[in-house]
Amino acid sequence: MSRLTEKPTGHLGDFYDYLASFIDDPADEIEEIALRFLSNGIINKKRYITLQYRVPFPGYERESLENVGKRIGLKRERVRQLEMHAARKLIGSYRSPSGKRIRYIQDDDGDLVLREV
Repeated sequence: MSRLTEKPTGHLGDFYDYLASFIDDPADEIEEIALRFLSNGIINKKRYITLQYRVPFPGYERESLENVGKRIGLKRERVRQLEMHAARKLIGSYRSPSGKRIRYIQDDDGDLVLREV
């Protein structure tokens, strides 16, 4: 079994890296956004818990998809789907410090990167 990285991967990792370019602690920012989304009904409790352990939020340790699944009674694949959905919600609604939305844009190398639009 491989070791978990200290920070998220995939869409969530991209968002984390984007925030880290101008925020000291992107996990705090993601937690704040996720909590607001939870209270407004934009994401549900299972998506919030998935983010809590996959980012991880301050005070929590990063856990595998399998372990998060055990916590919330779901299979690994469903937890992966919840993580991806929550990441898309975060990215789709986030405004940069300049007030612009961010989206995936293809760079000169053909890679998808998050940029202001």
